[in-house]
Amino acid sequence: MFKFRSKDGVVLSVNQEISGDKSKYEIIGKYDLIVKTIAGQDSGRYLCQNFDQGLSMTIVLTVLSKFELRSCNQKENIQP
Repeated sequence: MFKFRSKDGVVLSVNQEISGDKSKYEIIGKYDLIVKTIAGQDSGRYLCQNFDQGLSMTIVLTVLSKFELRSCNQKENIQP
């Protein structure tokens, strides 16, 4: 089974082997890519492809800063 994972076109792993930063990424199970110590630069388009089954999945990840989270929460608490 040949699996491939990438972020914004940069290869992160082939099958179970991390080809990117091994301290940043981890493969759990057959398909799960774990991004450790997530930061703003981890935002992007992640692609997982399984060539044997002809399947692919794209996930768009947006990492919010503490300021953006605080602003979102304050907007939700505004009373009319």
